[in-house]
Amino acid sequence: MNIELKNIVVFDKMSEETTAFHGTIRIDGKPVGEAGNDGKGGATYYRASHHDFIPLIKEAEKYCIQLPPVKYAEGDTLPMDLEFYLDLIVEKHIEQKEIIRLQKKRLTMQKDSLIFGTETKFSGVFWRGNPGKIPIETMLKHYRDILISKIAEVKSNLKPGERILNTNIPTELL
Repeated sequence: MNIELKNIVVFDKMSEETTAFHGTIRIDGKPVGEAGNDGKGGATYYRASHHDFIPLIKEAEKYCIQLPPVKYAEGDTLPMDLEFYLDLIVEKHIEQKEIIRLQKKRLTMQKDSLIFGTETKFSGVFWRGNPGKIPIETMLKHYRDILISKIAEVKSNLKPGERILNTNIPTELL
């Protein structure tokens, strides 16, 4: 059984104790219901969009209960059910959106900064010129030795798991 949650809309400003969201439940590619949470700490609700789809929702409930529990690093396990399954889909959706947001930020920053850190937590070093920051492209053309020196300095101060993240600097310089 393929259970999906599509058209997910997360309401960050409404989220207090839980994630406020709304989405369309699809089972084996067919839209059969909706799910959501008001963000105030209560359970995630789900329901069939038409009485003809109630049996499919019931099948999805049975399917999810048979799935293995989710194990967490702390040793805790939580049993699976349809509500939890939908919540996990929303969590993954939020994580993917955050990864995309960070990638866009990194790509923008790297135009005029040497970016270092991890994919989810990074910083940048830039050079001031007149009238503002000097682009990496200019550093490569006119100030290559300064750039190479700064790369070496940053590399010597990287913590475990960190690296230089620029994709606009030739790999032989990194």
